[in-house]
Amino acid sequence: VMERHEFTPPVTGLVDDVWVEPAHRGRGLAKALLGEVVAFFGRHRVETVVLDCVVGNHEAERLWRGLGFTPVQVGADARLGDLAAALGRRRRV
Repeated sequence: VMERHEFTPPVTGLVDDVWVEPAHRGRGLAKALLGEVVAFFGRHRVETVVLDCVVGNHEAERLWRGLGFTPVQVGADARLGDLAAALGRRRRV
């Protein structure tokens, strides 16, 4: 739970790394876990829930969209060496 009064909403819950073993998927386990998370967030005055999802993880995307999450931000990764090269710098070891 992140509480930052300079932001709107000031109290945000973060969901990170939800994983259900493939052999156990399709049984409602992720929804059951999230039900517990919602109860926890409710006790801590959370107003908005934020999560990260890997682009291309279609199973997770279906779950999150089905629960009302809407993509609002795009993240990007770069290998440090590639970034340093693009900036014309050598990577320090």
